[in-house]
Amino acid sequence: VAEVVRLTNAAGWSHNIYCEQPYTGPDGRYVLVGRTYDTLSGHYQLLAADLKTLKLTLLERDLPCEFVAHHAYSEWAYYPTREGELRRVSLLTLERQSVLPAGTLKPYPQQMFETATKDDKWLIGYEPTGQGTFRGIALEVATGKVHVHMESPDNRNPHTQADTAGGTRLMQQLLPNDPVEVVVVT
Repeated sequence: VAEVVRLTNAAGWSHNIYCEQPYTGPDGRYVLVGRTYDTLSGHYQLLAADLKTLKLTLLERDLPCEFVAHHAYSEWAYYPTREGELRRVSLLTLERQSVLPAGTLKPYPQQMFETATKDDKWLIGYEPTGQGTFRGIALEVATGKVHVHMESPDNRNPHTQADTAGGTRLMQQLLPNDPVEVVVVT
């Protein structure tokens, strides 16, 4: 029989519901959760659930979105601030650091990042094209430079994920019709 412990109890919406990649560090102690009480407000909290003590720690009180870029079981998770700054949090110590200064990132929802490469050199995400589709992008963490890696009229709900084995491939969801297609970008 498995023991089930509820990590969050708010009547709000939380990110990390798909569990595409676990938002946890190499030791598995902390799990990140993005949460809001009203998805229309545009105010999100970033929390860390401690699986050892079963307590929550508030890391950020007011972020523009719930998106966190992370590679499964890596130390660092990246997120934007309202000012367009890129920050990261250590999933070993909960230490937070500024990575790129305010004004570097386009304001949400003009840019969203969902995953990071294992070496923390790239954040992978997307930008809306204004036509109900998205352009796949990669942000070079060291410079803040954005590169386009995919444009497709079927790129409507990307859920992009970096190769969890540490390679250089990305998995990308496309919605041409039913069923959903998953492609690999190299």
